[in-house]
Amino acid sequence: MTHTHLYSIEDVRKTYEKIHDHRRTSEVIKNHSLNKDDIRGIALEGMDLSKITEVLDLGCGYGFFTEALKERLPANTRITGVDIIDAHNRASFLDTVSAFGYSGEFVHMDAGAFIHETPGSSFDLIIASYSLYFFAHLI
Repeated sequence: MTHTHLYSIEDVRKTYEKIHDHRRTSEVIKNHSLNKDDIRGIALEGMDLSKITEVLDLGCGYGFFTEALKERLPANTRITGVDIIDAHNRASFLDTVSAFGYSGEFVHMDAGAFIHETPGSSFDLIIASYSLYFFAHLI
C-alpha cells in the first residue's frame, strides 16, 4: 500500500527547526489567550500514569508535550523521543527529560521509519502532539 505524504521532510524542517520561535509563540499564546487551559493538561486529565515506565513521544520536537509529564510519571520512567529534525531538538529534548529526573533517548528518524524498523518495541504511553498529521497514515 502506498501512502501519499502531505509534507516533505524539507517542509517539516522549515516549519519546525526554529525552536526559539516555537517557544516564543507558545509564550505569546499562554499570555494572551482567553482560554487559560493547557491542552496538554486536558489530554492527560484523569489518566493514571503511576505505572508508566516506557514513553514514546513521536514528533517530540524540543519536548513540549514531554514538559507536561513532569511529576506525573514514576522516577524510573524512560522517555524516547523520535523526531525528524535533529538540529537543536536532540539537546533540548534530552535536557527537558533529564530536568524532570527521567532517563531519555532521542532518535533522529522519521516516525514511520521508526515504527516499521522497531516492530518489537513496546511502550506504556505513546504521545504525538502537534505532529500527528505528518504521519496519520500510520494509525
